[in-house]
Amino acid sequence: MGNTRREVYTKRLSQLHQELAINESQLLGSLSNLDRSRLKNRSEEILKEIEEVEEKLSRLEANDANPNLRHSNLSNLEKSFQKIDFTKAKAIINSIEAKFGDDSGAILLFLQMSTKQKGDYCLQEVLEVIDPKYESKIKGEILGDVRPYLIKLDSSISELNEIEFSKRLAEHLKLESESELKNLIKKLCLSLRGGSVIFIRVENWDSLTNRDKFLDWFLEEFWRPLINELASIFNNYRGIRFIVALTAKSKVFKKTSCLPYFCTKQTFEQCKFIELPLPNWTVKDLERWLSKFRGLSVPESEQLAKEIHAEGAGSPDTICSILEKKYLEKEI
Repeated sequence: MGNTRREVYTKRLSQLHQELAINESQLLGSLSNLDRSRLKNRSEEILKEIEEVEEKLSRLEANDANPNLRHSNLSNLEKSFQKIDFTKAKAIINSIEAKFGDDSGAILLFLQMSTKQKGDYCLQEVLEVIDPKYESKIKGEILGDVRPYLIKLDSSISELNEIEFSKRLAEHLKLESESELKNLIKKLCLSLRGGSVIFIRVENWDSLTNRDKFLDWFLEEFWRPLINELASIFNNYRGIRFIVALTAKSKVFKKTSCLPYFCTKQTFEQCKFIELPLPNWTVKDLERWLSKFRGLSVPESEQLAKEIHAEGAGSPDTICSILEKKYLEKEI
């Protein structure tokens, strides 16, 4: 814990020792059997509490002796942030997965306000829904054909257009940068086998100068031809997942379900986008996380969740920063 908690423990330990000394001095006097028994029981209670407080202080000292220990666990903490709340997004993916079953399928995802609402965490969660062993396969801990490709569209030196997208995809596929898009699509499709998972993440689409033009091109020249090419592959192999996620840092569309090139989980079509919602986190979300992942009691988690939520105004990105700061300062 932090210095504040250390001070509380130290102060409490001093109080307990004082109380024990008073108790023991009273036992030296002339007492009835009942009073003597009561004081002895109280001494045992005090000794037990002293041991508990000393153990807590020892754990703090151990952490201080290994200052890198908590920092080495920071990645695990950040991983646990994914569990705070992406239930709506996961429900959408679960619904789509239920429709696919053991068959192969493709999903075109769309995320808005991705930075502020921690869209990267959301994508990691839904990928684990699609393939529970996704991360282990990425790390090479178990066998599996999993290929993540990242394409950023916010570089100040790039052309930020359709040609640039094709060039960056060609780099991932180790093809000439001038390769035609249809050849890139064919190479991708022919490389697939049963159980393959392809995940292409296209970041910062809203940074493009003419994003509407790019969106039309992306659907008509890349995604729909890709879906057509995948049809025969999907007929021959089971369990393939081809996922593309287009992300935007800002709020671009107020309501995507009304747009012709978007679908919902009820009207899901592989040739259309489906938006993954990224809502603010609630006090209840934080309470659950603090209780489950930090081991806080109900009163502690309720109080701290209210404080953090108020400070972060429900914003996932801000809340994660607050939680990380509290962790590094040993307050949680």
